[in-house]
Amino acid sequence: MKTLLLLLSATPVILFAQTKTSITNGDFYNPLTWDCVCFPASGDNVLINHNLTMNTGIYYTADTITINASGSLNDSGNDMDIWVDGTGRLINHGDISVRHLATSQWTYMDNTGIFTGIDSMITRGVVNNSGSIEVYGFLNDQTGNFGNFGTIDIQNNMNNQGNFDNWNNLNIGLDFSNCNTQSMNAEFTNYGTVCISRDFLNCGGDALSGSGHYYVGNQASNLGVFAETFTFHIPNGNFFNLGIVESVVTLATGACALELSENENITLELYPNPVNQTIHISQDQGNYLISDTKGQFVFSGELNQIGVDVSSLTSGMYLFQLEGQGAVRFQKY
Repeated sequence: MKTLLLLLSATPVILFAQTKTSITNGDFYNPLTWDCVCFPASGDNVLINHNLTMNTGIYYTADTITINASGSLNDSGNDMDIWVDGTGRLINHGDISVRHLATSQWTYMDNTGIFTGIDSMITRGVVNNSGSIEVYGFLNDQTGNFGNFGTIDIQNNMNNQGNFDNWNNLNIGLDFSNCNTQSMNAEFTNYGTVCISRDFLNCGGDALSGSGHYYVGNQASNLGVFAETFTFHIPNGNFFNLGIVESVVTLATGACALELSENENITLELYPNPVNQTIHISQDQGNYLISDTKGQFVFSGELNQIGVDVSSLTSGMYLFQLEGQGAVRFQKY
């Protein structure tokens, strides 16, 4: 039976941070895997450029584990876990496959690669995904601040108790609840497509917003607030509402498969990247949104042939989203 319990083995904390880089494929805890002829510990800056396996869980409380595009980290079917705690950071440009993946309140995780074979995922810090995540069950806890600019496929259920911004595709195999059962309100904002195969529940005090599309396959219940200009599709019309649905929200009966098939072959390109003043888009029509990598809205507008003036932005990394499509990263210098 699937479980959400995290059974983690802690590694010792060292006093002085070091950079440790993989030099060959092998076991994460084998000293011969690393350039230091030692093994990583919490507080090290770890760079993974090879295919590494785990025979023990990883508990990381400080500094950064970075998995580059040539690297991977997996448990080889040994049901191992990764827990990023304290001020730890997990950056994945490659491939991660473990049983359970968890982040705590003050942590940061960024995925531009692939998460596969994850049994449960619990997020409580800042998380950005512009890659691909495949997970059985997912919880964004009340201190979680999650920005999805890629694709997330959840086989079972999803519960959001914190802040979740969806800019692209989120697919939920069973039920989705936007419900905080603790001390704060759940806020789910969608600018892309959310497909819920079975039931949906928005609890009292919690809110849905955005300008994207929500699709519910079975029962939909709202005890909270539906705000902004999104479209909420209920093909069978089974909608139980004791909350607030603002007049700008559209209730419809479209099917999720239709929305995905319209957009699945669209490719968005930005140039130059990095950019100083004006960024040009491979399309010249549609509404766009720009946010920072923490999911915070910067500004929006309508595309034209001249391009988008980003000279007012401070230097850093941003995400460009054309309405109804995935987000593309660009750097302002």
